[in-house]
Amino acid sequence: MIKANPGKFNYATSGTGSVNHMATEYLRSMVPGFDITHVPYKGQGPAVTDVIGNQVQMLVSSGPSILPMIRSGKLKAVGITSLKPSPIAPDLTPMATAVPGYEFDLWWGMLAPAGTPAEIVNTLNKAVNQALAKPAIKEQFLKEGAIVSPISPAQFGDVIKTDVERWKKLAKERNIVAD
Repeated sequence: MIKANPGKFNYATSGTGSVNHMATEYLRSMVPGFDITHVPYKGQGPAVTDVIGNQVQMLVSSGPSILPMIRSGKLKAVGITSLKPSPIAPDLTPMATAVPGYEFDLWWGMLAPAGTPAEIVNTLNKAVNQALAKPAIKEQFLKEGAIVSPISPAQFGDVIKTDVERWKKLAKERNIVAD
């Protein structure tokens, strides 16, 4: 439908350069003819409100923030941006099934100031990973749509480096400058 009507559909984001803007532009970069106009909002709330009201036709958003609106029927979920189905919404198909290679996962991590001694970083990492291994903690994160994946400081550094490189490249290619 979008390909048959280029430029007639819009997508909402919480602002230029936001996570949902990058996720949608990444999708657009992978799908030739996916001509849809960006409508940046000043926050997620107004963007979601206008999608519900059909002033804007779509948005990419994190699951926990919009799951209640999907379950109530106010929004219709089209797919999920992770490679695997989410435990909180197992009925949603990963978008990578239609767009091979598309993946946009969010991560959360604990950071310390630059120059923090490795011994302190490793002690903090061990304590956090031990806490995250507890079933009650895992369950609470899962209720919020987060899958716990404890890693080492070096692995986390690699994740950050890879993501920064990927998103800088996309921003340059798509001429995205954050508000």
